[in-house]
Amino acid sequence: MLQQDAGVMAIVAILVLLFFCGGHNQEPVGCDWPIPETWGYGSSISPSFSPDNRSIAFVCDYAGNRDIWINRIKSGLYPQVQVTTSQEDENSPTWSPDGRFLAYVRGKSGDRSIWLCSAERRGGAQAVCLLPADEQFCYLDPMFDPEGGIICIAEDKRDVGMSDFLYRLIRINRDRTTQILLEVRGVILSQPRPTVEGIYFTSYQPTVCPPRPEVCYWERASGQQRVVTPDPEAGFSAATASPNGRWLACVGHGDGKQVQIWDRQTNLLKMSVPGEGMSLCPTWSADSKQLAYSQQTDQVRPSGQGKISDIFIYRLPAGF
Repeated sequence: MLQQDAGVMAIVAILVLLFFCGGHNQEPVGCDWPIPETWGYGSSISPSFSPDNRSIAFVCDYAGNRDIWINRIKSGLYPQVQVTTSQEDENSPTWSPDGRFLAYVRGKSGDRSIWLCSAERRGGAQAVCLLPADEQFCYLDPMFDPEGGIICIAEDKRDVGMSDFLYRLIRINRDRTTQILLEVRGVILSQPRPTVEGIYFTSYQPTVCPPRPEVCYWERASGQQRVVTPDPEAGFSAATASPNGRWLACVGHGDGKQVQIWDRQTNLLKMSVPGEGMSLCPTWSADSKQLAYSQQTDQVRPSGQGKISDIFIYRLPAGF
């Protein structure tokens, strides 16, 4: 009897292994529930699809501090390749259009800088600082611009009143010079997401309680910005347009934080991505058929402080 039970358990273990590993090697189809790409090996956040849709870069504290990792999609649920190994925290990775480089943020609050490293050489080789923090500004949220260079946020780090601090939307050019695209005072900017026509970003006033983040859009042709929040009664953040131009994914701040997809033409809600737990940082695959995002789980961190977040990928159903 014990031998039979052991045999049954071995078969079950093999089936589970095939489901999570072998099954993930197949081309995904439209599904009703997101598929996890990481599973409880430290907190994983800020996913970014590679241009060929085969890999995903993300931030994970699996090795201690926050580092950039790369996973081959559908090949396992643990952090696979560690890209950065510095003793400082790294955040917000984003792929270059040719898939050869990753831009990211290094440093803690008040000292954040924009760095660039090879996505082909591991362990932080070939890493260079593109834009170091200075006496007035630190820099965050880099995104490669379809028009060339890198878009990022400049955050005023001076000890000034809430109505006096500055935020800037800037471009880092290929020669490392910078260009100010937008400057605001007393308003916090974050999460720029460039398109060919303009740049989406999140904006909110820290003096308003509770804060209600808005989705804004800066238009290249006119140099003007406008609020494009889908529903003015609710808060939204982290808006990003699909590469095919049809959809806008963002985080709705209604009952919890949930990834939503809106029609860019009609400004109507198309669907809410199913899931449990607070979701953040949605990002599109290059073919506009998948969304990756981080989601808080029920697993408690080993330190006992806070919960673990994992990366999930949602394959959009037919009709998108």
